Amino acid sequence: MGELKAKCISELQAYAKGFQEWRPKVTEDVIDECMKVRPIDWKANPNPKRPQVEQESKPGEAADKAPKLTKDQGEEASKAKDD
Repeated sequence: MGELKAKCISELQAYAKGFQEWRPKVTEDVIDECMKVRPIDWKANPNPKRPQVEQESKPGEAADKAPKLTKDQGEEASKAKDD
């Protein structure tokens, strides 16, 4: 377990070293360039369509709506009524 921890520390130190070397080179001009407002180039679908969602019953509505049954379930239900 100690070997894995030492390897992780070594890799993280190498990763962080890149940022530490790069940070002094950042000037106000670089920051201003990164933070400036740019126009958004929208290339997505201009006419998106929402998927149809089955509405749930609201409180107070009639709860007598029967659930949709498969063909087999419907046949079994009708046989049970006949018996």
